[in-house]
Amino acid sequence: MPLAQLDDIYDKAISKLPVATRLEYCRRMLHRCKFDLHGVDCKIKKQQLKTLLKSTVTEISKLEEQAELK
Repeated sequence: MPLAQLDDIYDKAISKLPVATRLEYCRRMLHRCKFDLHGVDCKIKKQQLKTLLKSTVTEISKLEEQAELK
């Protein structure tokens, strides 16, 4: 699932910013997700974080490709 569907802030604001800014946001999101994942016991919340983590990794890969093309 695309990150923009999971994160309203990314969809409405961050996605319109330069690639470098979007990459930084996604990298911080990745670190927050990993940190939060270690402290969560609820299976539902853990699954939500894993989904967000996967979407964030995918978005980072796309953005890194875009950054290389410029």
